[in-house]
Amino acid sequence: MIRLQDVHVSIPVFLNEYSRAIRTSLGERMFGGRLSAGRGGKVCVHALRGISLEVRAGERVGLLGRNGAGKTTLLRVIAGIVPVSNGMVEVDGDVRSFFNLGAGLDPTRSGLGNIQSMSMFYVRDRKRIDETTPAIVEFAELGDFIHMPVYTYSAGMQARLMVAVATAYGGDIMVFDEMLGAGDASFIGKVEKRLGAMLCAARCVVVASHSAALLKSLCDRALWIDDGRVRAEGTVDNVNAEYERAMR
Repeated sequence: MIRLQDVHVSIPVFLNEYSRAIRTSLGERMFGGRLSAGRGGKVCVHALRGISLEVRAGERVGLLGRNGAGKTTLLRVIAGIVPVSNGMVEVDGDVRSFFNLGAGLDPTRSGLGNIQSMSMFYVRDRKRIDETTPAIVEFAELGDFIHMPVYTYSAGMQARLMVAVATAYGGDIMVFDEMLGAGDASFIGKVEKRLGAMLCAARCVVVASHSAALLKSLCDRALWIDDGRVRAEGTVDNVNAEYERAMR
């Protein structure tokens, strides 16, 4: 179960005349939201402004909205990655998030070695990692390259490795930004099939996407997030219709 009540996320960005443009841009890319300026060159990015949300067991919730609206920040709050400035967050269950798939990737280590290290970002049980590693190797379809340093991999091969690890471990609650995909059509099909099984097994799912069709296929209801607030909530069709009218 997920419950958020009047959640605010404000990210202070301290600037001087030389770093203002760079750091302001960085804040916008990481969190989106509205900027406000204060004294002493202090800027705050207001990424979420009074978000309330409840997701019960068995529910699938989709997030719609333009880039920078606050969707990813909301997912990161649920995952416990971003702290809230005000409000209450309750998450009951093991959260599996898909954000930085390359976390822990070391180009100088082999694919096999990276499976071990990247898996630690998803589970802490070394025995479970050891037991899961053969299935990850098989799923990634890297052949003998699994024993080679990752810096010898193409971008597609690196993506296969990262996706294979990320989708190897399920959770009670799944939160992710768009769908995962890497490689040719056959491999993408495998990823979608595995994700489908993970979604079915999860108690709660929250997914952000620009595709109303994708959300309709996955979710029971949707929220339109705009400027860090919930602008509409309901069925995917109804929420998307409001969103598209506003965008026009």
